[in-house]
Amino acid sequence: MATTVSIGIFLLIGVALLVSSSRVKQQSGQKDSYGRKPFPIKLALRVGAVVPVLIAVLLLGNSVFYAQDPGKAVLIRSFTGEVVGVTEDAGIHFKTPWQSVNEFDIRNQSIEMHTNAGGEGKDGSALSVPLSGSATATVSATVIYSINASAIEDIYNNFGNQAGLMDNALKPLVRSVVRNEGTKFTPQQIKENRAAYATDIQEKLQADWERFGVTVDQVNIGDVTLDEK
Repeated sequence: MATTVSIGIFLLIGVALLVSSSRVKQQSGQKDSYGRKPFPIKLALRVGAVVPVLIAVLLLGNSVFYAQDPGKAVLIRSFTGEVVGVTEDAGIHFKTPWQSVNEFDIRNQSIEMHTNAGGEGKDGSALSVPLSGSATATVSATVIYSINASAIEDIYNNFGNQAGLMDNALKPLVRSVVRNEGTKFTPQQIKENRAAYATDIQEKLQADWERFGVTVDQVNIGDVTLDEK
């Protein structure tokens, strides 16, 4: 919407300069009393009118075409915020100037929660997990997932964008499920049966995330550190 307004402003400036140039009654060959040629006001106004018009044309081109990378889905919104379409094909696409786009990544992505010598994971630190028998473990987990393109419109309506989905649904559920599923294991079991623990987490997450249109591709359990108790 802001781009459309800017285009209109530049076009108005260009038209105003052209109108002004048409009202200037100056002959290019006329000289003043000192024999000097007057400043070519008419020509300057006409040349000046070209600049804002060119800017408007560039803005228009930028506002009606958008480039879509492979592995991305783009949701198109009207100026009132309503969804008017979703594109999945990579390449150059056309839209109207008053429409805007939201980009979603539909490739495999990861949620990483760990703590090691290199610091914390990009989505948080390792999780404190209560175990069977009143012990506690610190667990590092990575979840590989992908967003289904058919769910993009619902995700936008419910969360606004992909970051909203991550912050308000996916990451909180990872923390919750990793902790809850850990209560089924004793300290010895969770150390020796990480694959079973990861499978339980994946199955639970998939059941939860299916309503969002998100597929859990893999769950990896990294370091499992038991407390002194």
